[in-house]
Amino acid sequence: MAMNKQQVIQHFTEHHGMPAFEQQIVELEHYFLQNKAGLVDGLIASFRQMCGHLHLLQQNGRKGPIAFIHYSMLRTSVLDQSFTYKMEGYSEKWYGDPSPFFHAYDTSWLYQDIPIIRQVLDRARKTYMNQIRAGEVERMVLRQLEVLHPFVVAIARIAMPLAIQLPEYKALIKAPVLRVRVGEYMDFSEDVYVEHQEPRDERDIRNRLEQDQGQGHRQGQGQGGIQPYDSLRGLDLKGVKCKAADLRYVDFSDSELTDSGFQSCALIGSRWQACSAAGADFRHSLLTDADFRHADLRGALFEHCSGQPFKEGLHRFPGLLGVQFDGANLAGASFVGARLGRSSFEGANLEQAVFSAIDQQLFPLSEQQRQVIQWV
Repeated sequence: MAMNKQQVIQHFTEHHGMPAFEQQIVELEHYFLQNKAGLVDGLIASFRQMCGHLHLLQQNGRKGPIAFIHYSMLRTSVLDQSFTYKMEGYSEKWYGDPSPFFHAYDTSWLYQDIPIIRQVLDRARKTYMNQIRAGEVERMVLRQLEVLHPFVVAIARIAMPLAIQLPEYKALIKAPVLRVRVGEYMDFSEDVYVEHQEPRDERDIRNRLEQDQGQGHRQGQGQGGIQPYDSLRGLDLKGVKCKAADLRYVDFSDSELTDSGFQSCALIGSRWQACSAAGADFRHSLLTDADFRHADLRGALFEHCSGQPFKEGLHRFPGLLGVQFDGANLAGASFVGARLGRSSFEGANLEQAVFSAIDQQLFPLSEQQRQVIQWV
């Protein structure tokens, strides 16, 4: 029986498109994990150039305070094979800024297999007796960008804690709130860094963290609660207690969080760099891609936490970054029953930290770390 047009496209996708894309994702993930440091350096270099140009414009009176620095995926750059993201600097008017500034970020590393895939699929479509047009292959390739783009988001999340230390960034005149975002041009985007120039009301932040206990990732954040992607950097929140809250991608870096409680919270992609969180309780929380580098986590509880990567079909995000404890002080912390997936403990102090003996092979630990851990 002859296939109709829809069946032909489905057959072509299943037998040619999906195998090619699956191989692409496997190779890209491997490249990403092997070359993260270089990719971070590349994004930081683009950020440095962007901030330098914006500062020069500000000095010349041609640019006001910066509210948005945006990395935008351009589908046209895949079609013309320039393979770049558009970088934009905007005032608080965002796309309404009368004098935006544009720069380019080289993403050839992300799209390096696209020309080969297009050639392979173009040859394959010709075996379908002209029932598959070149435009349909093109649309198929463009749809694939949705699973490639998160790799740029992941690199930006690693890079931003370093990028904000650049003198070119510090020299910028900033709006009351500055956001670095990554997304599609004039379409959906997400924060990878938020900076508030004015002091935050710590009492209000504490109340908002505690007011919606039990509501978080079951029903969504309650009215007035902390929203995902918010920045709570450098605040005194000692002893704050919240439970089952949706705190995805919230930034707690450099904050005072001793004896705090974050039980059963959605902490995917959250940042805790260099925070003071001795005795904090994270039990039963979702920690995929959480960043605890150089944090004070003495005696913290990570029992039965999950940091498993997300993999569904071609999607690999969140989970590309893993749970990062590099350089953290984890003396006496408990990881009994934790399933952290891809994780790193390089240079972390694990003196008398508690792990389940049955999980000895699950964590990437040095021999010295293994010797000082309590295996129970």
